[in-house]
Amino acid sequence: MSLPQLLEERECVDRCRCKEHGELVCAALTKRQVLDSDLCGYLHHVCCSCESVKDEMGRTALHVAASCGRMDVVKWLIQMKHANINAKDNESGYTPLHRSIFYGKVNVAVYLIKLGANVTLTDFNGLTSLEHATNDCLESDYAANQGEVYVWGSNTNYTLGPQQARSMPELLDAYHKQYPNLYVQQVCLEKFHCVLVSTDGKVFACGHGQGGRLGLGNEKTIIAPEQVKLSANGHSNPVICKKASIAIDHSVFLTESGHVWTCGLNTHRVLGIQPPPAQVLVPCPLSLMQYPIENVCAARYHTVAWGPKAIYTCGLHGGQLGHDKTVQKYIISPKLVTYLHGLGCTITAVAASNGATAVVTSKGDIYILHEYQCRKIASKRLDITSISIVGGKLNDKIDNSLSTEENHELIVIGLSKVGNLYIWKESDPVFARCIFSINRFLKIRQVTLNLNEILFVTHQGEAFQGILKPRKRKTTENNLHIKKSAFHEFLEKDNCQLLKVSKISRAHRAVSIHSDLKGRNYAVLQASPKASLTRVPDVSQSNMQEDMYMLLQDASEDDQIHDVIFKVSKRFFPAHHYIIAFNSNKLNDLITASEDKIIELSNVNEDIFEQLLLFIYTGTCDLIKIGKCPDKFQLLCKKNKKKEDLQDEEEERLDDLNISAFQYYKNEKSKSKTTSSNNDNRRDPVRLLHEASKRFGIKMLQKILDNMYYDNGFILMKKEKRFCIPLKFDRNQFPKLQDIVLRTKERKEISAHKCILAARLEYFNNLFSSRWNSESLTKEISLPFPHNVLNQLIEFLYTDNLPLLENEDIDHVCNLLILADQLFVLRLKEICECTLSTFITLKNVVQMLSFSSLYNANQLKIYCMEFICANLAAILEVRSLEMVDEDLLRDLTNFYCNYNPIMQQRIITPYSYAPSDEIVSAAGNIHHIVIDDSDCESEIKSTPKPQKKRSRPRKNASLDGNSKKERSISDSVETPNETDVGNENSTKVKTETFVEIESSSKLSNESHSTVVQTRLKAIVFAQSKTDCDNIVTEYTKLPLKPNKVEVSLDDFPELDSHHSYGLYSKSPSTKEKIDIKHKITKLSQKQRKRLSSENSSSVTEPCSPKLSESPKNPWKICTEITNISPVGSPIGPATMDSIITDEKRQKENLVKMRTKLLVHTQVEDKAIEDLYKFYNVDNVFDEIVVINRVQIGLVASPVWVHASKTK
Repeated sequence: MSLPQLLEERECVDRCRCKEHGELVCAALTKRQVLDSDLCGYLHHVCCSCESVKDEMGRTALHVAASCGRMDVVKWLIQMKHANINAKDNESGYTPLHRSIFYGKVNVAVYLIKLGANVTLTDFNGLTSLEHATNDCLESDYAANQGEVYVWGSNTNYTLGPQQARSMPELLDAYHKQYPNLYVQQVCLEKFHCVLVSTDGKVFACGHGQGGRLGLGNEKTIIAPEQVKLSANGHSNPVICKKASIAIDHSVFLTESGHVWTCGLNTHRVLGIQPPPAQVLVPCPLSLMQYPIENVCAARYHTVAWGPKAIYTCGLHGGQLGHDKTVQKYIISPKLVTYLHGLGCTITAVAASNGATAVVTSKGDIYILHEYQCRKIASKRLDITSISIVGGKLNDKIDNSLSTEENHELIVIGLSKVGNLYIWKESDPVFARCIFSINRFLKIRQVTLNLNEILFVTHQGEAFQGILKPRKRKTTENNLHIKKSAFHEFLEKDNCQLLKVSKISRAHRAVSIHSDLKGRNYAVLQASPKASLTRVPDVSQSNMQEDMYMLLQDASEDDQIHDVIFKVSKRFFPAHHYIIAFNSNKLNDLITASEDKIIELSNVNEDIFEQLLLFIYTGTCDLIKIGKCPDKFQLLCKKNKKKEDLQDEEEERLDDLNISAFQYYKNEKSKSKTTSSNNDNRRDPVRLLHEASKRFGIKMLQKILDNMYYDNGFILMKKEKRFCIPLKFDRNQFPKLQDIVLRTKERKEISAHKCILAARLEYFNNLFSSRWNSESLTKEISLPFPHNVLNQLIEFLYTDNLPLLENEDIDHVCNLLILADQLFVLRLKEICECTLSTFITLKNVVQMLSFSSLYNANQLKIYCMEFICANLAAILEVRSLEMVDEDLLRDLTNFYCNYNPIMQQRIITPYSYAPSDEIVSAAGNIHHIVIDDSDCESEIKSTPKPQKKRSRPRKNASLDGNSKKERSISDSVETPNETDVGNENSTKVKTETFVEIESSSKLSNESHSTVVQTRLKAIVFAQSKTDCDNIVTEYTKLPLKPNKVEVSLDDFPELDSHHSYGLYSKSPSTKEKIDIKHKITKLSQKQRKRLSSENSSSVTEPCSPKLSESPKNPWKICTEITNISPVGSPIGPATMDSIITDEKRQKENLVKMRTKLLVHTQVEDKAIEDLYKFYNVDNVFDEIVVINRVQIGLVASPVWVHASKTK
């Protein structure tokens, strides 16, 4: 069956609901090898309602396109076909946003949210799309002690830091910016102040300090958190805080040693200090109690310290302390609660409110210390792990201030091991299980309670707030006495307490949640977003040793970098004064004292001096490496040995002639002792180098060689001792030797040494080398960067490290990375990447991702991508990815699919009944759909089909008989290339293109407004890009050679031309061309006449007649060069057949040009631009690259036919 038969017209209407069409549409979208434009054409061909038709599972085309990541199809369906962006399927209740996140298509999810997809819609499991992203993230230990504090609320008393009132959680910048490496493990929040306990045991407080509740030694109001110093005589310093608890007027701390510290107002004797002071401004330790203390609790009228074996209370004796009722108004010192002591069980949890104290034991019993009683409210609740309490009533007769205190109902909430909540109320004394208003299971990690609501966090890192609903009490008939099992009672909803919950936004990694008593200020402790990241940027090994080695090896007598030459024997060693002076004072003195540039050294072996220079430059040499000694030094030993033997023999012969035999034998014994050591030293290369280092004052080399010796061709070490030699230089030393000045953006000057800059950076090496600068020495260099940034670059070149970079702000480090990228300082770039990775937060990670992609910081880019993938729900919620470039979003999507292993199991394979690639491509050729990426605008162009018997109705494409094709003229706005920006010779050309669109008048108006908006966006984008590209280029350019060679286009052969070697051999040389070109003399009038007459007489061949210029056309098609007759060639008689053939060819070319689609022209223009960028045409000077369209030849003149007006 042929393709036209397979693509025959289907019976379809505008409101088609055919499931067969839905199956075909969804199956086609699972294809992988077809283009998005062809898929859009196929969908348009299959069904008129391709955007709304569903398959058997209720999925639309938008569902499958979002699942497969077909971004262009998604744009076309939403923008042009107006598909329902929030439609749910029948399988799982997923929206397109659900499916895009479920299948890891981050770019599609960002686009859907940008177009208004509802992120609060839930599926059949009660999960939103963002909750799917949270569940799909790699599991991490949210209980790890790396917490960040997020706060929101009214903040009337500055308990949340300096920020204003917030309705959603935001990071407590006042703490985390000041202490970026200190994470928080506990948060305590009250009406007038807030206390934070860090993971290393430090305490920080902020708020109103009246009465000393902050523990800072004063009563001032502190906006930003400040550290509370726990110090006293007899205690370790520093004191590490383990737990903390605060009330409205005082604070309590528990240290690792088991001591309890208190501070604040002592109106109700809550501090436990004897004798009781009125207030304590600095935390004061209490005496150590009999039983060990593991935790503390603080309430307005009392303080609790408890451990596994005992509970101690102190404060106002209003019935909540657990002691017998007496006439005593206060319990000043912590007193043991005897009711709970000796029960044969341990205490597992304690909570305190203003009017009561709750206790949980290991037997599962829950007690309430209230109204001078110890009441048991539940028993055998072995699964309860923590408890929270609020409310209670005190004895108002014991203190007059209690009569004005408002009493609240006593409510107790317990948390079980499996994450269930149980609630007990004084008005309904039943320990009832809590059920939630959302349709999914919540496994709770931590719970807290205030007077208005219940707050809790789940094991998935979510935070909720809930309100208790009145429980319906079950009425049982007297004649029904059916006893139900515990399991049936658990499932009975009448025995449960309904809790209407709402999720707290921007809480995705919550560990614990806290609030003040009235629920006006909140704080949630969230795990660090960097906790699970593994792709942290690292710094490669230092290459400074290699750079200095290459500087020494490349030094020659002809370069402009060296400034001193050492002559040893007959060998010359070019060197650099600053490097020599930095390591050897004695060599520096020799250079300074000498007026000549050449320093001659005697009594030094040239190979030994070479090793000495190598150590000075690199910090190492061959003779301090343990192992076999290099061969040249072994040969040196043999040569020295032969010379020494010959000299000794000659001296002995001369001496023996003048002495007696007795004296001869006596001298031989003494010589054997004295000369043996001297001869060994002369033949030992290690000793020779040691003597040279001692002579020239190189102390570090001398220390190393003291521990080494030479033995039988090997270099050995006396003792196992390693020397760490940091290779770095100090720019501030020897300022008189600074021979280069760097001028910054602010026109400030930085002095430096040319040898260090040339050794460490290729840019300076090329700038200072003789082959680039043969005329004069460069004294000053301009670089368009701030002074502080350039100063740190120079500091890095000297030391190869920047230890204080972490103390700089993020903008400074970014500017330093830009400089490192432009000058190719790779190690500095890696250091900046590592530093910037510590600054990344949820707020700036997207900007940092774009920055890293722009400046080729690949390690930082991968780290940012991993950060986003690990916190995808939080990033999507704040919608910060909407401004990211589409290519970068596509890279992020691919990274996420590889990062999350679960995405490898969620791959949609092509359906078996999907149409073939040929059918989809053929449908795309019939229905040409052009998708404009800038504004998601597309046009549908249908080619006429032969033998069409009937026409089916088409959506937005119905035309009357009188309707005509409308032409719209649009000026194409081109974005300037990066290479064209700043080029003085570049010109901007505005071309006009004609686009034929089949549409009604209404569609034309809409398209006109859309075109205007598109043009405005393009103009703004072009202007912004020009501003970004027009960076001040104040670099000192590399000086060119004085003899600049000018070439023309004729000097370069074309790709299709044949080489004429004879012609090239006769061509003048470059120098001759230059001389001929510049030797232009002014001729007199007589000389010009004589030359013209000579030229006219020398021409014997007839010249070709002047061809008529082809008419210009709006498409600017150039005439074919090959059709022009060469000058001087004879023209034969033109026949009638050739003339007719030429006219036919010209008409065919005109038809081809008119029928050519605008899309194809734009593709060719884009290809030409890409080729210009690929071959770097504007920056290549050794060849000429010209890129043009293939010329089709002469084109017939277009004839415009004016239609006659009919009345």
